[in-house]
Amino acid sequence: MKKILFYMLSVFSLCFVSIAQSNTGNIASIKFSNLKQGQIVTSPVEICMTATGVIIEPVRNGVNAGRGHMHILVDYQLPSDLNKPLPFNVPQNVIHLGDGSNCRTLNLSPGWHTIRAMIANGAHTPGEPPVTSVIDIKVK
Repeated sequence: MKKILFYMLSVFSLCFVSIAQSNTGNIASIKFSNLKQGQIVTSPVEICMTATGVIIEPVRNGVNAGRGHMHILVDYQLPSDLNKPLPFNVPQNVIHLGDGSNCRTLNLSPGWHTIRAMIANGAHTPGEPPVTSVIDIKVK
């Protein structure tokens, strides 16, 4: 099993191509479609995003140049190594939308929260430069 996992990670590493620039040369971007900087909301909070210059697809499609899926990072700093997969061990802070969706409803505690939208490839690796956007919202 370890050999298979090592092989898969090696293949993903060799196949990794930054999604910051798509095959058409367009620069990829992501933004929040239903929330604005400083907005006051109630929980549960629906967080929706839109992307341009990149094709959003489920992770089951694998690692493909110019394609990826969305993530929501809640009160979580931008990872220092963007060539490593985003973590799965903090599900309340790093939400993987690996099904190819662009919205998720989250239960957030009252107070200010920093919300980051991020695109990563099929191996959950953001790459450099990252395709990301960040806002702060207040839950009342």
